[in-house]
Amino acid sequence: MAVVAGANSGLGSELCARLVRRGFQVAALGREAALAAVRRDVPSAMPLVCDFGVAGEVDEAFGRLEKVWGAASVVVYNAHRIELRAFEDTSLALFEESWRANCYGAFVVARRALPGMLQQGGGTLMFSGATGSRRGGARAAAFSSSKFALRGLAQALAREYTSSGVHVAHVVLDGLIWSERTRQRFNPEERHCMSAAAVAEAYLAVIEQDRSAWTSELDLRPPR
Repeated sequence: MAVVAGANSGLGSELCARLVRRGFQVAALGREAALAAVRRDVPSAMPLVCDFGVAGEVDEAFGRLEKVWGAASVVVYNAHRIELRAFEDTSLALFEESWRANCYGAFVVARRALPGMLQQGGGTLMFSGATGSRRGGARAAAFSSSKFALRGLAQALAREYTSSGVHVAHVVLDGLIWSERTRQRFNPEERHCMSAAAVAEAYLAVIEQDRSAWTSELDLRPPR
């Protein structure tokens, strides 16, 4: 079984579609509004509404899936919250919400997924990072600090679980991924964005790597 936590239009749907084609039973977890696109684009994926900041909801979702398909061998944490505001306009509530979406939720999902992977002898756990994972930017105090934390979490898990057969990888998405949502929010030129299909293929390449040469971090960026 494969789980895409934070499934949405664009990369989320592309990941679900490719995992289905590789023969996985696929579950798409996320917000109701985001899952609508996955239901449309990948009808064979199982959509489950889930708030990753609530451990009970994550436990319930994984429990339902495990009863049907068994433990997950692939989990991608693709959830994120991007709020770009001047530091003085970044409230305590917004800072905490960014951390919950970008880091705490990843911890909750990993904590729930890892026991099943260890029991079956291994698996792949991937985290979607961002430009903010490696360098802070103006108006990005909440986003960058939480993405830095996600990168640290991924590195710590890789050191702890690689020897047990769990491939932990962090992907730095150093740029925008083209989608209708991206166009509406940021209005970039498509030629300066990454293709969601190409990014999904890069994730699949990492998932399918031979254990003798695992990637722990991958950088992807569009033409500048």
